[in-house]
Amino acid sequence: MKKFRKVETFGNYFEDFFMQQNQRIKDKIIWTLELVEDIDKVPKKYFDYIEDGIHEIRIKVGSNIFGYFVFSMMAN
Repeated sequence: MKKFRKVETFGNYFEDFFMQQNQRIKDKIIWTLELVEDIDKVPKKYFDYIEDGIHEIRIKVGSNIFGYFVFSMMAN
């Protein structure tokens, strides 16, 4: 399958955060990051343009939005 983007983390910040989460949240994080990589037009509720190459990924589990990841994005 063609990837439209490649998500990369900076330092250990993401890994440290990720390892502290329960399995349900980890599964949702992985699902959301794969969605961002795998489809061309990602729904705004998951992936939103901020400015100058900065995007926001919002990860929601149940009724709680528990984290934001903001980063620079380059298309493949």
